[in-house]
Amino acid sequence: MSDTVFIHDLQFPAIIGIMDHERLQRQTVSMDIEFTTDISKAAASGNIEDTVSYAEVAERVTELAQNGEYLLVESLAEDSAQLILQSYSAIEQVTIKVAKPDILPNAGAVGVKIERRR
Repeated sequence: MSDTVFIHDLQFPAIIGIMDHERLQRQTVSMDIEFTTDISKAAASGNIEDTVSYAEVAERVTELAQNGEYLLVESLAEDSAQLILQSYSAIEQVTIKVAKPDILPNAGAVGVKIERRR
């Protein structure tokens, strides 16, 4: 059985981009995270210890982004996916979408979406 847990529009400041001004100042990055895992035990028990805590996943990915500096959204997405898969054996698959808002004048955001499996 596989269930999907999601975190939508997780926002944090990060150094990300190839332009000189992007290297000097943190900008807001938005991330969507989806992962598949079996939640049936947690659903039955009501115990957070029986599932993957989305709050913990969000905290770890935010720390990764804020403690690093990235040239490309692709790199942040890949590092985030690998961190999640390596940290949580119960997660079978993860999808990461990283977006930088207000980069192009006629677009709300630009970014990348990746999917990784064990």
